[in-house]
Amino acid sequence: MFQKKKSVVIVVVMIGLLVGSGLGTVGSFSPTKSGDLKWFEQIQVYDMLALPPNDVRRYYVTVNGLWNGFYSPENISSPFAFGRYLESLYSGQTYSSDEDFVSVQHEQGLLCPGTVLTTQGHRSLQGDLVEQYACRSAEGELAQWDFEGGVFMCSNNPGWIEWVIEQGKKIIDADGDLIVLDEIQGNGFVVWFQWLSQYLGLRESGFCQYCIGGFREYLSEKYSPSELLELFGIDDIDSYDLTSRIAETMSLKYTERVAADPLIEDYVSFQEWDNYEAKVHVIEELRSYAASEGKECVVCANSFALGTPRTGDFWVKGLQFSEALDFFCFENEYGAESDVLLPRFPRNKWVAWEKLAAAATNSNPVVLLKAGAMQSIWENPFFLLGKVNNYLAVHCAEAYAVGGSFANWYVKPLDRWWKWMGCARIYRFVLEHRELYEVESVVDSSVGVVYLYGEGMRENSDSYLGLGQLLSESNIPYEVVFDGDGIFLEETLTLDMLNGFEVVIVPNVVDITSAQEMVLNEYVQGGGIAIVNDPEELGLDPVEGEQSYGDGVFYVMLEDKGWEYYHSYNDVYRQEVVEVVDSYVERMITIENSNRKVVAYPYYQPEEERVVVHLVNYDHHFLFDFMRPKFSVKIKMQKPVFDVSSVSVVSPDFPNSRELEFVVEGDVVSFTVPLLRVYDVVIVE
Repeated sequence: MFQKKKSVVIVVVMIGLLVGSGLGTVGSFSPTKSGDLKWFEQIQVYDMLALPPNDVRRYYVTVNGLWNGFYSPENISSPFAFGRYLESLYSGQTYSSDEDFVSVQHEQGLLCPGTVLTTQGHRSLQGDLVEQYACRSAEGELAQWDFEGGVFMCSNNPGWIEWVIEQGKKIIDADGDLIVLDEIQGNGFVVWFQWLSQYLGLRESGFCQYCIGGFREYLSEKYSPSELLELFGIDDIDSYDLTSRIAETMSLKYTERVAADPLIEDYVSFQEWDNYEAKVHVIEELRSYAASEGKECVVCANSFALGTPRTGDFWVKGLQFSEALDFFCFENEYGAESDVLLPRFPRNKWVAWEKLAAAATNSNPVVLLKAGAMQSIWENPFFLLGKVNNYLAVHCAEAYAVGGSFANWYVKPLDRWWKWMGCARIYRFVLEHRELYEVESVVDSSVGVVYLYGEGMRENSDSYLGLGQLLSESNIPYEVVFDGDGIFLEETLTLDMLNGFEVVIVPNVVDITSAQEMVLNEYVQGGGIAIVNDPEELGLDPVEGEQSYGDGVFYVMLEDKGWEYYHSYNDVYRQEVVEVVDSYVERMITIENSNRKVVAYPYYQPEEERVVVHLVNYDHHFLFDFMRPKFSVKIKMQKPVFDVSSVSVVSPDFPNSRELEFVVEGDVVSFTVPLLRVYDVVIVE
């Protein structure tokens, strides 16, 4: 039965077939800053680089340019420079300053971000300061970020961090609406880059005076001289050659490297922690400066795939910045197929990342294709024909359905405008139906997925991604409960956070804190059901199946079916998990013959006394960019707490709301959606 459990700002949607032609009259949708919701909690349409007015209207943009501050042929020191340059090039508008540029965007009713690169440097950006701020290789050369002139700047260097802060202040001074911190993971990339550089030919990072000197100080503070000698064979920390020691193992993957030299584990921890402190310091300084100027400071960050990839066994953590940020705006990839720039649907679902980002920050995320994937679209002649129109539309509608946004990557002159018209239909639709999004909405689920962020997630984040996907594909709504590790992020997990769920699934119980283990035990002891792997970590017997604990049950899965599903997409693993979940909870919603291609996300909106249901059709043919339509989609759902008087559907694929016939039998409401094309919203009132 639909009832209040946990609030999110979200709406409900259906995604489907071919994006039709024609959008009607192209209009402008201005963002609002009034009401109880902050602007970034409202429905917005983001683009990557500031677009001129005609493209703003074409794509219904409200936030003009997440990546405005990279570089350009002119005025390259500005956090608005790239967007300002391109917008001016195509609009014909000239700007005397950043303030002028932002002011013109505001006059158009747009929000205007500025961007700060927090790890990547360029001589065109920093000039001679590159030499001062750049990290170094083991040979003392400038560390490379890429092969295109990018330099790896060191977060341990206080001068570099001050430069980043000053760039952020420029955004505040210009009345920019959003500070976007790119590559916030910073020196957390160092050890991964060291391994990668051995195979790509890049000059590695991690050996500048601030890295080696800082690591020397870290070891001196953590260990006594006798411990350094016993553990690592370091007889004199002040003179010991740390550079050569670290460089010896750079060709090894993380697990092999730590096994070969335990000192590397401390080196990784040092780089992670110092980068974390530096980036949090940046955010705190910018918020303090904005407050002193009487201005609002909204900060988001690009943390690639939320730090979930494990290339080379390395974990470049990304979620540890959650408490400091307002929201994540992140490039994503389906990591299990990271060698494929544009993975195919229906497998390529991003819902697990989108739900995780929302849970970590309690705010709506913005998700976008990774730069390499977008570059492949720009450069491949096949895509000049627009053969990604529906592909992009599926990602777009999924993001809004889950409560986030999908950023428009259209960039003149690299792209073709028609590739994004499927997204444009969705952008227009969500803005025209704000009333469905900007009210209290509840994921009324009996199932919770508990994401305990900590060292155990080094091996188990893929377990979460697989479980999140298989639950969605099984039309089992779930909510993510996120908790920190007590190191980077506070521990906040309480019994009340779990008691609303009949079943919780815990992808990782390895190295969780004693407080988290206590809450989990209390939940089960009080009658809850927890599905776990690694039973020995909780003092349970390594036996498959139920183990009673107080009034509840721990259900042990000896095989990590979430991990296996994510990496194989073998439906057997999904069915095995669903069989266990179904044995404990009653289905909230079912769709006949969904076959992992039609996914439902129901939400209860108590103030409006209605339920809004997403239906997402992922049945996409990649070669021809064709969506296979779903006819007569039969849906059954638990009857809400209110009496149902109507069921209707609205969609960007047809102009008017349509009433659907429905039947109420006992506690079940049944109805049929005649045709699922690209993006419908079913409203039960």
